[in-house]
Amino acid sequence: MRDKMTVVYWGPGLSGKSTNLAVVREVLSGDVGSSGLSLSPVNERPQSSDRVLLQLADRFDVGLEVELEAPPGQAHCREIRRASLLGVRGVVFVADSSASAVSANLSSLDELELLLGFDERELIELPLVFQYNKRDLRDALSMSRLEELLNPGGRPSVEAVGAKGVGIFPSLKLILREIDERAAGVEGR
Repeated sequence: MRDKMTVVYWGPGLSGKSTNLAVVREVLSGDVGSSGLSLSPVNERPQSSDRVLLQLADRFDVGLEVELEAPPGQAHCREIRRASLLGVRGVVFVADSSASAVSANLSSLDELELLLGFDERELIELPLVFQYNKRDLRDALSMSRLEELLNPGGRPSVEAVGAKGVGIFPSLKLILREIDERAAGVEGR
């Protein structure tokens, strides 16, 4: 068994990070209620990271543990977010697509870069997928505008409506592929 690989779902508070994990858990376990995860009302957001542990087989049929982690996005939980990045292998940035969330998305992306920098890591070196969540909102920005604002480097991206399960597994597959391709590139050197 390999060491556990961690993928962090990052983004501003209420962008849909915990919803991503809840959908993964529900689909894979068939019963979100017995899995221990509950989606809390806005005023009772989690004070620790939500987690899901996946057991996967890689292309060589070697067992692989992947821990998905969604730290809380609220400002007072910064140390929890920083700790979640220790040893992270990839990030799914869950952005709220609404026009009113632009500032929160940009601040969260800046914080991600800052916290990685504390551990002498750079975002450019880390596999990253953008998930543009809440595409069903009336004030959702166009994909081209979101890409311009958040993803000018052209990293992989996915449209999502997390509450309906749309875009959740494509985001997960993309980040796992990005991690695998990055690892294969390193091994090939």
